[in-house]
Amino acid sequence: MKVEKPMSKTQYIIILQGYPISSPIGFLGWSTVVLVISGKGVYLVDSGAYNTRKILLERLLELGIPPTAINGVLLTHSHFDHIENIELFPKAKIYISKREYVYALSNEPEKRGDLYVSKTILRKVSAEKRVKLVEDNEEVVPGLIGVSLPGHTPGSMGYLIKDAKTIIVGDAVKNAYEYNRREPSLVFSSMNEWLQSIERISRVASIVIPGHDVPFRIDSGKAKPMYKQSEIPLTFSVNMEKDKLVLKIDYEQNKIFY
Repeated sequence: MKVEKPMSKTQYIIILQGYPISSPIGFLGWSTVVLVISGKGVYLVDSGAYNTRKILLERLLELGIPPTAINGVLLTHSHFDHIENIELFPKAKIYISKREYVYALSNEPEKRGDLYVSKTILRKVSAEKRVKLVEDNEEVVPGLIGVSLPGHTPGSMGYLIKDAKTIIVGDAVKNAYEYNRREPSLVFSSMNEWLQSIERISRVASIVIPGHDVPFRIDSGKAKPMYKQSEIPLTFSVNMEKDKLVLKIDYEQNKIFY
């Protein structure tokens, strides 16, 4: 892991890299988690799902950061794969857009077929009075601006690192494919709002950290992944055998190998 933008006031590290993978029985929920270090504290943008708890804590401890040192978790939205690990950070304020908070705790998700909202966890931290509601264009913490990006969910929020022209967007844009094709896989608000959010991202930032892909630059209106390659090691246990498979994503050739 390396610190990005070391000369800027606000530094960030991608603690967990999200991947654009689903299966016939559902999404794997491997989402991006970003550590942000500002002059006023240490924050996470999103927290990942239960299945990433061990590696999330290990990577924080590698950097000398215990869970109690996290000052806040800034949520991009309320889906399980982004919110479940907020329980690991007992002293952290939980930041979420006001629109998303109202949406998540209403009966709207069920009406819209959005079965991914983690209501129980959100109610728990709300009862603990740890929730801070965020408005559009608000400087949530020094150097980090909330940017309303509805579409995937009604209250999806990105966080702009203003002196790096980098925006962390969660599932407002899950991957470069969605950005380039303008084809989102899940929209629980409206397609019109999703397209408007894409345009807003393009206006305010030159680097995008999506919820389920490597970071990409916006170049002439297209997403250009910032890494040449990425590897995803998978382990399969079948009957008496165990085998490993490594998926290799070649971003320059736009191909997947194994």
